[in-house]
Amino acid sequence: MEALAHAGRIYELVGEQAIGGADLARAHGPHVTYQPETLGKARARIAASGAELFQVPMLVGTYSAIAAGFMSRTGSDLRQLLGREPRSPLATLA
Repeated sequence: MEALAHAGRIYELVGEQAIGGADLARAHGPHVTYQPETLGKARARIAASGAELFQVPMLVGTYSAIAAGFMSRTGSDLRQLLGREPRSPLATLA
């Protein structure tokens, strides 16, 4: 009957820690920086980096989500569903 407890519910599966581009860059080390740029410039830079063709739109989509603040949203639904504190997404990079 536990499934019925979730019937009709909408969960926001975002973490409890807001993350921005600068946070992601810092997590990758002191040699990585984050500089906001237009999506067109990001696409050109990623394409010129030697990325695989499928990676260009994937990475531009991620960049777009970061630039739009999508990763800055926070909530507690994930904690409630897990029954514990969620791991920091930045800690998973280490």
